[in-house]
Amino acid sequence: MDLPPTAEPPRLNWKGRLLEHLQDASSWLLFPDLRGEWERPARKALHRLLDEVQPDVVVSSHEPATTLRLGLEAKRRGFRWVADLGDPVLAGYTPRRWRGRAASLEAAVVREADHVLVTAVQALELFRERYGSVARATVVTQGFDEQFAGAGARISAPDPAAPLELLYAGSFYSFRHPQALVEAVLAVPGIRLNIASGNVPEWLAAAARKHAMQVRLLGRVPHRRLLALQREVHVLVNLANADPSQVPGKFYEYLGAGRPVLHVLAGAGLDATGVLVGQLGRGWACGGERESIAAELARIADRHRRGELSVGLDLEPGPVAPWSWTASARTAAVALRDVVASA
Repeated sequence: MDLPPTAEPPRLNWKGRLLEHLQDASSWLLFPDLRGEWERPARKALHRLLDEVQPDVVVSSHEPATTLRLGLEAKRRGFRWVADLGDPVLAGYTPRRWRGRAASLEAAVVREADHVLVTAVQALELFRERYGSVARATVVTQGFDEQFAGAGARISAPDPAAPLELLYAGSFYSFRHPQALVEAVLAVPGIRLNIASGNVPEWLAAAARKHAMQVRLLGRVPHRRLLALQREVHVLVNLANADPSQVPGKFYEYLGAGRPVLHVLAGAGLDATGVLVGQLGRGWACGGERESIAAELARIADRHRRGELSVGLDLEPGPVAPWSWTASARTAAVALRDVVASA
């Protein structure tokens, strides 16, 4: 297994830390966060482009919610508007000070957009609960590049002396925290967690230095190399978002790797991702507490040692073909054509 060398993400110097604090302070004043600072110049550019291009349809993609405010302006000028909403604007991680504005904006989008695109059936059901009928909506998930899908990938023969190699790829957030996972890995012999991320917290960097044989930081891995790495490790790890209706985009990328996925839940009961893992037979889901993760890892490690890691799973490319980028693009194209045709 050709793993990249360990690499800790660079740490900010005092100037960088000062800038970070200033940006955090600005986020308290700007809706939805610091990315709201470009709304004014973006609005000016939007109206210029609308006049020059006269588009058949305007597409605004969330996040950030700033794009949805601009989409509303285009709609009110008479242009057809598709809101690529993706996930709810009002989510579990929305700061308390912005929850009212997020709810108001989300309701306006659902009410005024000619068509709404969401990334999961559960998100669409949530909007129906909040606003009643959502007639003009389509589920368009994120996906994987089928050119790099792991059609020929197979799990190598088990080596009892070699650790079970896990890979987590992606960012960490306040609502996607790795501490319970790391503690579980340290509690179960014969497992190594590889982390490909550019924003690991300092406590995790310290844990990797102290437990180098069990936790490895790979830093930022070039995307093509990361796709290859996903096909080489034994198990891919996905951490749930706090909102059970959301499916992390990285999970869809994992589907193309042909490897088992361990999905770590954020709360009680299965979320949208956990349901999909079970339906596809692509891996396992477990609770987010350290004890639950450790128990599941011990079971998976035992399967690995016995050469039965993929027994009972379906890791073939056929069942996940509907989640390729090509399939998602076709679905989005149909929605766009329908909006234009109805003008």
